Amino acid sequence: MGFLRQCPCPVWIVKEEIKTSSQSIIAAVDVATDYPENERSIREKLNIDVLTAATSLAGVKGCSVKVVSAWSAQFENTLRHSSFLRKSEDSVDTYIKEMESEHKKNFDAFMGVAKKALGEDVYNCIALERVSLKGKPREVLPEYAKQIGANLVVMGTVARVGIPGLIIGNTAESILNRLDQSVLAIKPEGFA
Repeated sequence: MGFLRQCPCPVWIVKEEIKTSSQSIIAAVDVATDYPENERSIREKLNIDVLTAATSLAGVKGCSVKVVSAWSAQFENTLRHSSFLRKSEDSVDTYIKEMESEHKKNFDAFMGVAKKALGEDVYNCIALERVSLKGKPREVLPEYAKQIGANLVVMGTVARVGIPGLIIGNTAESILNRLDQSVLAIKPEGFA
């Protein structure tokens, strides 16, 4: 994990290859926009780098690419089950639909940027499938990878080190510990 956190270049963690008929690579992207402006632009570029690496490898290996992004309605459990803040089922369902709609809008915007970044020929040549998963990335991404028998997961990591990494946690690391697949972890441009 120390190597994953500190290495300034992409890190490919190879696990024993599981024979599957899937022939798919997951490009895990974070399309949320609720980050500070400077971090948002870093994450947007990192998402493009993740997708570029995934499509390059898919082209060589003859795989399809599943562009996967997870979303959640952050306060859903509290709104449904708290004795102090409990809301009606209809109002909670409306809130969840709003969060899902926002995620879809952000995912659409990312795919538009991705089409320009990859170039229309590459974008149309590689079989890209959008997959939106409801839940926490550290839980739903490994489940999905196992379910489809993915060959590889390509994901970005902001690689927080020191106290911020301990307090906030590192999503990439927690996902990595739950995956049976090999992982290509990409760092943000300029990471030191």
